[in-house]
This record gives sequence, C-alpha cells and structure tokens, in this order.
Amino acid sequence: MDEKGYESLKIENIVASGVIADAIDLENVSDKIKNCELNTKRFPGAVYRIEKPKIASLIFSSGKVVLTGIRNNQDLHDGLGIIMQSLRDA
Repeated sequence: MDEKGYESLKIENIVASGVIADAIDLENVSDKIKNCELNTKRFPGAVYRIEKPKIASLIFSSGKVVLTGIRNNQDLHDGLGIIMQSLRDA
C-alpha cells in the first residue's frame, strides 16, 4: 500500500448541531419560510434548505437544529445567521 497521508484528504462536509431556541412553531415556520418543508408523517422536523452557502438544516420543535453541507467555519457562521434571521422573521 502506497500511503498518501493527510495531504490527500479534504473536508467535504461538516455537520453542526445545537439548541437555538426554547421552542419553535414548525407549522408557522414552514408556512412562512421559502424552501422550508414540513411533513410530520414522514419526519418530526422541518427541512430548510438555503442556497448560499448551500446548507440543509433540520429544525425541531424542541429548538434543536442540525446543519449539514457545511464546508468551513465561514459557511457555518453565514448559514446559521441566515437561518436564525429567517426564523425571527417567520
């Protein structure tokens, strides 16, 4: 085996999770936010996709959120800012 080491590796996807609120009204959020889907028969959370940076977020009524598709810390910062502002505006 010819070892390449860490130089051949690159970060493709970062997943971040945490609590962003005490509670979130998913019905309201999915009605008012574009690109936000809610189908409680299939999944208990709302799926909110943003384009730039390209991130998919899973938002739960408990206030928990999971962000996927993050490429770097700046994407996390920018994406979370967009998501939080969208939730405030809903």
